[in-house]
Amino acid sequence: MAHQPAAVAAVEIGKVRTGLHVPLLKGNEVIGAFIVWRTEQRAFGESQIALARYPRYLGLDVSATAIRKCRERFHEDEDKSFSVYDPYAFDDAAGFFRGELALSLDVIFHLVEDEVFELYMKHLFGAATRYVAIYATDHAGARTARHVRQRRFTTWISANTTWRLARIDRRPDPEYQDMFVYE
Repeated sequence: MAHQPAAVAAVEIGKVRTGLHVPLLKGNEVIGAFIVWRTEQRAFGESQIALARYPRYLGLDVSATAIRKCRERFHEDEDKSFSVYDPYAFDDAAGFFRGELALSLDVIFHLVEDEVFELYMKHLFGAATRYVAIYATDHAGARTARHVRQRRFTTWISANTTWRLARIDRRPDPEYQDMFVYE
């Protein structure tokens, strides 16, 4: 982390424990990132969705409860839609779910079955026209819980897509995940 003084300072001085990075675009160019850090270790969700301004936002989740909560919270926001994601039933041949940016935040390590991982990755990259941003760890490891499996997803992307890794925003602490941006 010595090559990332701002990240080191955030952890050591600011006691940052979780971070969310969203790429900022100027025309066709990534010019920076919108970064939200918190001092407690927990995932990002509907509160962080409210911080970003997108021309259109579609949130997908396997949890009907999470979708219900987002729909309730954003019921007056006509620029946001939410839907339950079932990797086995998902089909977007017409491209209704496509956008310039597809975000995957805290998802990949929950994909414990190989078939579900493969489907999710195909759907994720199929949903983007310009950028894919993935907030995750990129290492294989032992399962630490029934619902957790670490993966080297960048290897899958290189072998199965034509997308190019544009940048990685490294985590300031081993407790964090990194943000991988593909174009």
